[in-house]
Formats: sequence, structure tokens, C-alpha cells
Amino acid sequence: MQGPGAAATVAKTFCMIPSARLQQHEWAAHGVCGWDSPEAYFGQASALWHALRKPDLTTETLTAGALRDAFAAANPGLPREAVSIATGPEGQLREARLCHDLAFKPVACAARARGAPDDAVLTITPPNEG
Repeated sequence: MQGPGAAATVAKTFCMIPSARLQQHEWAAHGVCGWDSPEAYFGQASALWHALRKPDLTTETLTAGALRDAFAAANPGLPREAVSIATGPEGQLREARLCHDLAFKPVACAARARGAPDDAVLTITPPNEG
């Protein structure tokens, strides 16, 4: 991302995507095909992010299935199959990805893209500890 609005866009989006490098990747991989500018792309992503109710992740044991259920329970209209759970090699929660159609409505992710199986135990590393 370059241009006069790039620094402001990175700053506004940092709570949602806490890495300028990852923001650049997201724009290059997903944004350039459908939006006229990074500001428009990240504006749409931000609207989706702020509309999403994030579940509590402070339970002692959390499985991928429980996390999918928690997202679905907190967000009426979001099917649990629309939640993909990405993990690291030792079960660390890396990210939850939500699948949407071209009108930004939640849809089931392709089975191969749902990530960790429901019974996978997730490890959550608090910020600044990993």
C-alpha cells in the first residue's frame, strides 16, 4: 500500500490486522481485485469487523468446535460452518477466518478450508508472551 492515505489506513486498521506487513498481504491478495483503493477495501473489512461480536476466549480449555459454536451463538445469522480456525503446529490459535459471499453475507466455508477439526484443543497465547 502506497500513497497519501497509506499511513492513516494502516493506523486505523491496526487493531483488526496488527501488522503492516499482513495488511499489505491482505490488500495484495484480496483487495486489489475488487476495490479501487486500500481505503475502500479496509473500510469494508472494518465494517465487517466492527459488526462482529467476538466471543470470550478466557476459558481454560477451548476446542475449535467450541470456538465455532461461540462465534455462531454471539452472531445470529453466522453459521458455525462459516468459521475457519487456523492453528500453528502445536495447536496455537492463529486466527479465526469468516467466510462471506460477494454480498458480504456469511456462508459456509468449503469443507477443506474450515481449518482445525472440532475436537482440536486450542492454545491461546496472551499478547506479549509469544
